[in-house]
This record gives sequence, structure tokens and C-alpha cells, in this order.
Amino acid sequence: MFSGLCFLAAIWHWVYWDLEIFCDERTGKPSLDLPKIFGIHLFLSGVACFGFGAFHVTSLYGPGIWVSDPYGLTGKVQSVNPTWGTEGFDPFVPGGIASHHITAGTLGILAGLFHLSVRPP
Repeated sequence: MFSGLCFLAAIWHWVYWDLEIFCDERTGKPSLDLPKIFGIHLFLSGVACFGFGAFHVTSLYGPGIWVSDPYGLTGKVQSVNPTWGTEGFDPFVPGGIASHHITAGTLGILAGLFHLSVRPP
């Protein structure tokens, strides 16, 4: 599903390459407002990262993730609760995946909003 959304985003960028958002307000000439473009893309990637961790991995709205034993012999798709302590850094604790994506997504959303709202003079 995510690859399909990325493909649709690529088509949208191909079709709407000449939006007025890319025109300088002072001169009316085409230009790229790179801080705004960076802020938009950072915000959207933060939303995708947060959504994956908070909804898909934790099975709030999705199947969960594949969890197996340390040897990779048995496993199943199951819900994972986020692990917020230092045990989340252990690669054999699947709760670190959920907490990492929730935290990274939150930081991405905040950084994207910062880059959209704080403008250079």
C-alpha cells in the first residue's frame, strides 16, 4: 500500500510541476522555495513513520509485525506493545520497533511544522 501511495505521489509531482507555490511572490518568476518543500516532505514522512508505528505495528489498525524466536525458526504475525525503556534497544525485543517509529514520526512531524512555520527574512 505504501509503495502505491509513493507511486501516486510521483505521478502527482510529475503532473503538477508548475504550481504557483513554485513562483516567487515578489517577482512572479518561477523559483523553488526549498525550506517550504523540505518542510512539507519532512512532515509527510513523519506522518507515515508515526502511522506505521502507532497503527500498523501495534495492531491498532493493521495486522502487526512478524515476531519470531531468536533463531528464526518459529514465528507469527502479532501485535507489539511499544517498549519505552532501555530494553527497547535490544534487537530481540520487538517493542523497540513500535516505540522507535512513534518517536521518530513525532520528531519528524514537529520538525516539518517548524520548517513550515519559521521562515527566513
